[in-house]
Amino acid sequence: MAWVDRNTYMERLWALEGTRDIKVITGMHHSGKSKLMKAFSTSVARKDPSSNNVYIDLLDLDNEPLLEYHALHRKIIERHKEGARNRLFIDEVQLCEGFEKAINSIHARGGWDIYLTGSNAFLLSSDLATLFTGRHREVHILPFNFDEYRSYLRDAFVFYEAKRFDIKGKKYLSTQAKHYVCDSGMRYAVLGTRDMDWGRMYENAVFLELMRRGYETYVGKLYQKEVDFVAKRGSELVYIQVSAKISTPPMPPCPKALR
Repeated sequence: MAWVDRNTYMERLWALEGTRDIKVITGMHHSGKSKLMKAFSTSVARKDPSSNNVYIDLLDLDNEPLLEYHALHRKIIERHKEGARNRLFIDEVQLCEGFEKAINSIHARGGWDIYLTGSNAFLLSSDLATLFTGRHREVHILPFNFDEYRSYLRDAFVFYEAKRFDIKGKKYLSTQAKHYVCDSGMRYAVLGTRDMDWGRMYENAVFLELMRRGYETYVGKLYQKEVDFVAKRGSELVYIQVSAKISTPPMPPCPKALR
């Protein structure tokens, strides 16, 4: 699976980079803690090639001897380099029984920028203050939000993206795309038939029909207004506005002076 940029969390880690506190990445199982720390360590190495990055994955069988906290402590000390920026990354730290003794000792020695991840069953927020006596900063991450997992929903053809097109400037915009579902029955399955937003339903149906007819379909932007669809097919260019109701009130009578 391709890496999804989690910029919000990366920015939080960079804001804490170099501070004296122990940085602990927490979150539910499979929320991406290990991937985030790995990506951050790679980013640090790219920005600071002279950095001494020590990355220890305790799920790796090669590191099985380090599951005893004295051995983990010795290994970290051995990897320290004088005169360099030393950064320590330990993944699944809870697998080492008594890990807090090793980490607190390394922290007390100084000279390390420390980052940890671990199972939320062992690193609950309420336990961190006890384990590290308040010398830590927590970076809590959540599973993907819609913006992060929409590249997979599109790949699976669950949603289709309509990018924005600036009609006046005749250019494509990279932000504020709209998404349309492949089957509006999904809405019925979740919400039932109450409070139907027929305008949105018709708009979704029109978008799908334009796709069926072979049009490249965009959402139009004209000044501060929106044109539902700008549809292109070869040299043909069509502007479409969708509405659930098209009735308008009658025009007022013209003043006598203008008749």
